[in-house]
Amino acid sequence: MKILVIDDDDISLKMFKNALELNGYKCKPCRSSTEGIFEFENSAYDVIFTDYTLPDINGIELIKRIRKFDSRAYIVLFSGNFENDLVNRAFSSGANEYIEKPISWKKVNDLLCNIKENFQVVAV
Repeated sequence: MKILVIDDDDISLKMFKNALELNGYKCKPCRSSTEGIFEFENSAYDVIFTDYTLPDINGIELIKRIRKFDSRAYIVLFSGNFENDLVNRAFSSGANEYIEKPISWKKVNDLLCNIKENFQVVAV
């Protein structure tokens, strides 16, 4: 399963990458929405994790742009700001899941296991 992670925080990005790769996933980290969109348009990904707060466009706008290209990818928005409005906007923009920061790696792993069992994984 190929996973794209978009976050402008280097520490968070490195932790994501290390945790995912230790569990056997292929992970591509990106530091901005622009970089993430470019990467997504040029390679297939099964799962996208994106932070809400990014330097160029926010995670909601990023999700909307990704959904124009692909309705199949499983998209997870994460944020340190839990607000019902943000959660509602995430789902209405096309996110499949919302995770609060600090991120629970058990929750991420459980989510990825569920995706493997219940969704068609196409990227290799």
